[in-house]
Amino acid sequence: MGASGRFLGIRGSGDAEALFKRVTDHIVEFLGRCVDASIFKKLTPYLGECRYEDSWGGSDTVLNWIFPDGGGNCTRSKYLWTHWVPIAVSAEWDTLAFIAKGQGFELAEDRWPLDVRGDDGFLELRGDVWLIMEDTLHGDAKYLDINELPADERALVEAARTACACGPCKTLTPEPKREDTRTQEQKDADYKRAEETLVASMMAAHERKKQREAEEAAYDARASERHREEEARQAARAAAAATAATEEAAKLDTNEATVLDMLRDPDKAMKAAQRLASGNTASVENLLALIKAEAWSDLWVLVEQYAKRVEGGWDPVIAALPTLDEKARVNAMLALAAMPRTAEQTAWLTQRIRTALESEDDDTACALAILAGRLRTVHSEMPMLLARVLDRSFIREKMRASAIEGLQRLHTEVKPMPPEIRERLLRERERGGEGASLADSLLRIW
Repeated sequence: MGASGRFLGIRGSGDAEALFKRVTDHIVEFLGRCVDASIFKKLTPYLGECRYEDSWGGSDTVLNWIFPDGGGNCTRSKYLWTHWVPIAVSAEWDTLAFIAKGQGFELAEDRWPLDVRGDDGFLELRGDVWLIMEDTLHGDAKYLDINELPADERALVEAARTACACGPCKTLTPEPKREDTRTQEQKDADYKRAEETLVASMMAAHERKKQREAEEAAYDARASERHREEEARQAARAAAAATAATEEAAKLDTNEATVLDMLRDPDKAMKAAQRLASGNTASVENLLALIKAEAWSDLWVLVEQYAKRVEGGWDPVIAALPTLDEKARVNAMLALAAMPRTAEQTAWLTQRIRTALESEDDDTACALAILAGRLRTVHSEMPMLLARVLDRSFIREKMRASAIEGLQRLHTEVKPMPPEIRERLLRERERGGEGASLADSLLRIW
């Protein structure tokens, strides 16, 4: 049985068999990148048979690759791998030297020359690799008569006799340098055309950039206009509500004692609060009664309107806080925020809001969310605390909208929009509800 081989000298001390395996695996991986995958998978099983050869493997001084012909049935594979291994070793010499060093060895030879011609010609044809021998193409235990091939395939065979057409040779053979036969006049004309093409391309790119910038500016202008329209609608709704409250309050009994009694009746508290908010006078006593009102609906806007007119109300409201229920405490905080304040009072109020936003009470946290924006005094973590309110599952839609409105009032203080806040606003816009339009507007202007 005939065989051929390739031998690579090494020196050092280590596990030579482990080195041989790593080098062989790298060679096979490299060749696999040079050969069509459907063809290569037919060729690698042959290496499994080679491992049964006595000399196959590594010793302290040499790596041996022995390729048998399998009793004449594997002639093509024998010559093919004998041709491919030195190509891979030469092309990947530096990598193999690095692998050897990692195993305690070094390559004991000069770099192998890259021979992409070899002694035999090979050809990829009909989904396989063939060895060209005179008038026959040899596979493993199969043959093709060259004289019986179609003309186009015969032409490929003849070309491969002088320039091997296997995958590695085609991959590593440099393209022949083509002689430039153009005249100087033709070269100048080609250069001029290329220059004109480049200039035209640059001008077109500049125009596209200008158009894109104009489109973005127009989009921003439309977004700002929509935001102004939304603010105008909100102001109109607030004005209409205030007008309605004034008209309704005019119908109420002007007797102050009657109004205070009505604040304690859930069915009449809203009308009483409207009466107080629309009046021209204000007192601490009436403010405290308004804060404690038993209304079915929130009195936030009315509490704020009334508290703005109260003088000396800060200390009495602070003193009343421990005695108030949760709903009344929210009203009290809104009243405190509406009053004129010192810097120390603003700091105290800001810290109380921050604490509430981190609490487990969803109603309290969300009710105070809008207040955080109205203070215009931003704790460094306040925007993110407001955004986290939107993570809570069981809160009212009005509360979600309040949290977003708080962010809307703070957005000029925080640039650019943090990605964590943007993610939550996008989610709110997608889910719909009362806060969707506010979220959309804020995404456009922030």
